[in-house]
Amino acid sequence: MDRSAIGRGTITGRRILMSLILSIFLGMIGMGYLGYGKKAQRYSMVIAGLLMMVFPYAVENIILMLLISGVLCAGPFILDRFNMDF
Repeated sequence: MDRSAIGRGTITGRRILMSLILSIFLGMIGMGYLGYGKKAQRYSMVIAGLLMMVFPYAVENIILMLLISGVLCAGPFILDRFNMDF
């Protein structure tokens, strides 16, 4: 049996598991953004929350997922800072 094939399968399995755990975690953060945005009537937070609940399941790359979620987390606060909330 080829040991290199076993090693690759293990790493791929870990990546998939990490991607799934991160997707669930980001979905929970998105749910918090959605709830707060609805309560405070801040629609940029509602949109960011919805996107954070949906996009992690479409993106498999963990680094890209973290970059997109960072932009979505900071976006409503940056818009609020420059009075561009809609």
